[in-house]
Amino acid sequence: MATIAGRTTKTLLPAADTPGVVNTRPSRSDGLSLLVARLGSVTAAANALGVSESAVSQALSALRLHLGDQLVTRGPVGMTLTAGGSRLLATASQIVVLGAEAHAAVRAAQGAPEQLRVVSTSSIAEFVIGPLTEAFTKRFPGSVEVSAGVAVTKEMSVLVANRLADVAISSAMPEDPALALVTEPIFKYRLVVVTAGQPRLRGGPRQWLWFVDPDGTDPDSETGQMLTSLGIAEDQIRVFETSNESVEEPRGLCPIDDPMIEGEG
Repeated sequence: MATIAGRTTKTLLPAADTPGVVNTRPSRSDGLSLLVARLGSVTAAANALGVSESAVSQALSALRLHLGDQLVTRGPVGMTLTAGGSRLLATASQIVVLGAEAHAAVRAAQGAPEQLRVVSTSSIAEFVIGPLTEAFTKRFPGSVEVSAGVAVTKEMSVLVANRLADVAISSAMPEDPALALVTEPIFKYRLVVVTAGQPRLRGGPRQWLWFVDPDGTDPDSETGQMLTSLGIAEDQIRVFETSNESVEEPRGLCPIDDPMIEGEG
């Protein structure tokens, strides 16, 4: 089941002033520190934001200097909040929300269309987001500006909760009551494995080559969970940019999402 997640009240977070650079003013950096803590590393936060690790580190350093606290520290299982960071957690989201609402209010006063920022897995981005966006903009012409991005499963709820995206669409959505997100199923699908059939594969799954799109490298995706459960080693996995490319590869197997027509299954 593909799931859509969002907040009960949509708010918007202004983009960084310079492309590829995280703004270091407190309202932006407060949310950034939460993102680092939630995702467990500076690298994950940088990937989620689409910026360099140095940009994230610089923004975090500026906030640490501003508040006189480390806020997050590296532990055996990733980055964790300090006592000061934990106290900041309670108010940082409110700071980000206020900044986002101010940005939305100014856009509305200028007559700019409302923004809707969508994140999804690469498979959904490849096959679903384009037609979905086209249908949505036809229904609400000129009133909504839609943008889309790609994220891994564990990033999605954090991005929406921290106002870095408005809606996330994924086959799996981590449940965290503290994030106060609303999730709704939107369509059914099944995970199928396809192969060219010739030459016939020999041995067992651990000996076969598995050709996946980028979703297959996400351990929390259904493809990633299937490969883990089968004990597939990394050197048996080949990654293609799109599902179509992986399906065309004749030397192994390719897991793909197959939308289910109403009445099937």
